[in-house]
Amino acid sequence: MLMKSAPQYFRIPSLLVAAACAGLAMFSSHARAADVQADVIFLNGQFETLNGRQPKAAAVAVKDEKFIAVGTNEEIRLTAGANTKVIDLGNKFVAPGFVDAHTHPMETIWIKDEWVDARFPGTKSVKEALEKIAERVKNTPAGQWVYVACVSASENKFIEKRLPTKAELDQIAPNHPVVVANGAHMAIANSKALASMGVTKGVTRLPHGAGVLLDKDGNPNGTITDGMGDIPGSPTPTQIRQYYESGIAGFWNQYGFTSVMAITPAAALPIMQETSRSLNKANIRLSASVWAAPDGEGLPDNLDRFEMPREANPDYFRFVAIKAWVDGENDCRTGYMYEPYLGKLETDPPGALAHWSRPRPRRISMRAAPARTIRFPCCIAQAMRPWISASRHTNNWSKIARLKPSSGSNTLGCFRSTMSNCVAPRHSRHRVYRSRCNRSGCWSWSTRTSRTWACSAPGQASNSGR
Repeated sequence: MLMKSAPQYFRIPSLLVAAACAGLAMFSSHARAADVQADVIFLNGQFETLNGRQPKAAAVAVKDEKFIAVGTNEEIRLTAGANTKVIDLGNKFVAPGFVDAHTHPMETIWIKDEWVDARFPGTKSVKEALEKIAERVKNTPAGQWVYVACVSASENKFIEKRLPTKAELDQIAPNHPVVVANGAHMAIANSKALASMGVTKGVTRLPHGAGVLLDKDGNPNGTITDGMGDIPGSPTPTQIRQYYESGIAGFWNQYGFTSVMAITPAAALPIMQETSRSLNKANIRLSASVWAAPDGEGLPDNLDRFEMPREANPDYFRFVAIKAWVDGENDCRTGYMYEPYLGKLETDPPGALAHWSRPRPRRISMRAAPARTIRFPCCIAQAMRPWISASRHTNNWSKIARLKPSSGSNTLGCFRSTMSNCVAPRHSRHRVYRSRCNRSGCWSWSTRTSRTWACSAPGQASNSGR
């Protein structure tokens, strides 16, 4: 895409936004045959192609939203016809668009538009955060939820080196349910919010996987961990539709992004699918990774229901992965570690492997390229076992991954090793027929093909050719 390069700046046209994701590295080295008439050509630019064979160029030609040629101004002019649009870039800098490989775009726009913004460094203290929350409460009808956004580990960033407490939230919002999100995996809730979620004395676990911390007397202290499935609230269908039609593209384009991995709640995917039928060009590529509750609630028996409709433009909308759950986030002390976290505040989650028997949230894309075998550590398989067993969709998931760790697998020993991504072929196209735990402590799945892909740690991958 076209980006800022002092002293000049050029706002990229929507046509090139769509094409940029393909990457300038895919350009041919020279202009193609002159009988191929481009829809638009860009001349007199400084193109950074990211292609080692041809790192620089002055001009490009685009047809049907695909680059058909890259080269000099003279070469690219050969692709112009009577109806070709010609854009002179005036020596401005051009680079491929960025790809956001992990984002929750629907939630991001909702939070940006609707939540109280108490993020550091814009908000530097608990005191300032409470003032912002109080102002919102003052202008919100009693009984309505108030959501507050903080960055992860705000207790290490705020001046007071702590988070707002349940008591402080109760004081400024006695009649409003308030949730202060400390990143995505931990929140502080006031008494009204806890009551609305059914949290009472002695309750430590909510129906969809959230954890509840208690004080020394067994009363909830306000801390909720990994509560995505249990804390109520979401944008309306009308809002979600607007996000997919223009809000997401408008927000990400301004920062140079032309493609996103759109981690999407299962309940919201039908709206994305509906939007994809009518929106031929979204101005951004949305690759959907679908997540549901930790117990599998919300997942259909047939994952083909997550595919985009035939009317959708696959260049902009596609279903690529399932996001499963294992643990949480290290910043919020809910990510699994071999040794316990060191705590100092009553709102600190306990963390560590003491809770290994309970499935906890973690991102694992479970869709892989066809004709490949993927390996990942046994500890992930061990953690997935109770999640699979507890799921109402056991048969569906067992087709994706036959999680049967051998009796000799060492979970703790494996946990010391470096984790790699957990992915498996989609059952609807490639049946898994072999699984084993090898000496390196990694699970291996194979499909009935002649190729095997092995990846036992980040940066180590090979095609064994089997």
